[in-house]
Amino acid sequence: KILGLGATDGPPAVWSGHYGLYMPDGVTPIPPGGSPLERALTGESVGEVEIFVRNAERPGGVWCRATAAPLMDGKLRGGIVVFRDI
Repeated sequence: KILGLGATDGPPAVWSGHYGLYMPDGVTPIPPGGSPLERALTGESVGEVEIFVRNAERPGGVWCRATAAPLMDGKLRGGIVVFRDI
């Protein structure tokens, strides 16, 4: 709901562009591989980071805090991200 868009079948490299994820300056797109979920999928835990979301469904944009973590069961099984509207 916060991102304004549902799931995508696109590969991780397009997620930031698809969802309209921007760095805290609000103008610099988060590069491929830099979104919290993508980082979690590489095994990295991501503490709270600020993200600006602006896309066709959120043209005015919304500020969020995101936290992400890898899902492990002896080996990397996936990742999870939590967005909070700020």
